[in-house]
Amino acid sequence: CNNNNLYGVAIVESNERKGLVNLQDRTVIIPCKYEDLLEGDGLFRFVENGKWGWVDISGNIAIEPKYYSVDSFSEGLAKVSYDGKKCGFIDKKGNQITQIKYDISETHAFHEGHAVVSEMTESGNRYAIVDQKGNEFVLPEGIGVSIVSDMSDGLLCVRNIDKCGYVNACGGLVIDFKYKDAHNFSEGLARVSFDGSSFGFIDKMGNIVVPFVYKNYGPDFKNGLARVTESSYREYSYPYKVSGYI
Repeated sequence: CNNNNLYGVAIVESNERKGLVNLQDRTVIIPCKYEDLLEGDGLFRFVENGKWGWVDISGNIAIEPKYYSVDSFSEGLAKVSYDGKKCGFIDKKGNQITQIKYDISETHAFHEGHAVVSEMTESGNRYAIVDQKGNEFVLPEGIGVSIVSDMSDGLLCVRNIDKCGYVNACGGLVIDFKYKDAHNFSEGLARVSFDGSSFGFIDKMGNIVVPFVYKNYGPDFKNGLARVTESSYREYSYPYKVSGYI
C-alpha cells in the first residue's frame, strides 16, 4: 500500500496488479487492474497492455495509454516517448507541445519554465532550450550541456570544447567560456573554477564574489551560507557568508 495523504488516496496492489482506494472510507476508486500505477503532480501514471497513460484522482482516464515510456509531469508538462528513443513533451490534456524528436537520454524535465533538449544530427548532438509553449532556442553548434542539466536562476551552464560558460533561456551567452569547472546557480551565486583545483563563486554577471582559494565544499549557498574549506579534507570545512566569515 502506497499512501498519498496529499490527495487522500492510496495505491494498492493485488496479484501483481495495482489500483487506487480512498483513504477516508476505503472505497475502491480503481480496481487492481493496472500493471503499474504511479503518482505525480496530480495525475497517476498507469501501464495497461505495456503502454503508459494517465488517470485522474477519480479514476477517469485523462490521457490514453499509448506511450512506450513517460516521466512524471513537471511544471505541467511531461516527457513522453513512443519508442523509448525519441521523446517530446505533452500537457495534462495530452496535447503535444513539442515534436517527438529529441534524444530521450539527453532530454530533461522542465525547470524554471524551460527544458534542456538534445537532437541527434549528422554532426552530433544539437542542444536547445524549449519553453512551455514549445518554442525552441537552439544553442550554437559545438556547445553541450555541462555538468548540470537544468536552468537555475534563469541561467544554464554549458560547455564549449573544454571551457564552461552560461547562457540565458533564449540561448544567448551571458557569461563567457572561461571556466574548467562550473555548476548551477543557487541564491544568485555559482561555484566555478579556472583550473579545476581551486574554486570560488561568481554572480550572474560573472563578477567574482567569493575568492578562488577553496579546495573543497559542501552544499552550495542556502540561506546566504555555503560550506567551504581551503584544505583538501572535507571535514575541515566551515561556513562562508557573502559578507565574510562566520
